[in-house]
Amino acid sequence: MGWTIGANNPSDAGNTTWELGSPSSVGPSAANSPMNCIGTNIDGDYGINTDIWVRSPSIDLTSDTAATLSFKEFKNIEDSGADLDFGTIRILAASDLSELAVLEAEVEGASTGWESYGIDLP
Repeated sequence: MGWTIGANNPSDAGNTTWELGSPSSVGPSAANSPMNCIGTNIDGDYGINTDIWVRSPSIDLTSDTAATLSFKEFKNIEDSGADLDFGTIRILAASDLSELAVLEAEVEGASTGWESYGIDLP
């Protein structure tokens, strides 16, 4: 709860949205866990000229000495090359959404199944 979605400028041309549910037609045959898959157009391909984002709720790590970001992913993003398709994983400050770190600059490629992702937070 508390996830937010939006678009950058130039934003999506209206043909791509973040959706929560179980995928159909494209990508994996099912969510890794029922109704817990968020993806772009989980029932069809993402559209052209898409620049959208999804952001988790704030996580307070002030009393922790270490943390790991982990989740399951199913990628279906063409390699950037000339078409410039990619995603980015960033850490933002809760106070003003300024960028604190880039964990992965160019998420791209295709999965054959659900894969575990994990990275120690800086």
